[in-house]
Amino acid sequence: SAREAALASLPEDVKGLPPLFVEIFVELLPYKSVLGGIRNFKDFPKIDHKVKAEEFRHGYTDFEYVYLTVLGLALLHTNVEEIVRRCNGKVYTQNPGVQLLEVTCGMTMHGDRSGATALLRSAPQSLIEGFRLAKESKRGTLQFFREAFDRKADPCLEGRMGRILEYLEKHSRAAPGA
Repeated sequence: SAREAALASLPEDVKGLPPLFVEIFVELLPYKSVLGGIRNFKDFPKIDHKVKAEEFRHGYTDFEYVYLTVLGLALLHTNVEEIVRRCNGKVYTQNPGVQLLEVTCGMTMHGDRSGATALLRSAPQSLIEGFRLAKESKRGTLQFFREAFDRKADPCLEGRMGRILEYLEKHSRAAPGA
């Protein structure tokens, strides 16, 4: 099946992520060309540095941006306790938690703002919830990948989550029984 082929083609490190995140990648792969394909990586996008706003706005395709965001949030999910433990409420240059987030997940955040640790803990779950709504929706997951991810947004965790939360707000109201 197409699903099995997509799963088989994923890199081993991605296949080893929690199943709910792997499911998002399996759903994303068939839209690779529709979302601009891969332009900046040999086979699949990889997190090898903190991505700067300029790179997202002009360098990456929509597919690469969605892929890197999902990968970053999956890695946040698996490393959240250590990242939170290291967060000290200071700006990123003096905050070992934010530095670990950058190295591990490829994104930064404003670790000196109130609610920083709550955002770290809730971000991966918000992605999963948005994806679940998209799968149940008539509009489907391509619409989710287009609406909930915007590479013109601020590439920090807050900016990326803003789009996902807007999607959740809009579509959970529209969902049956909501």
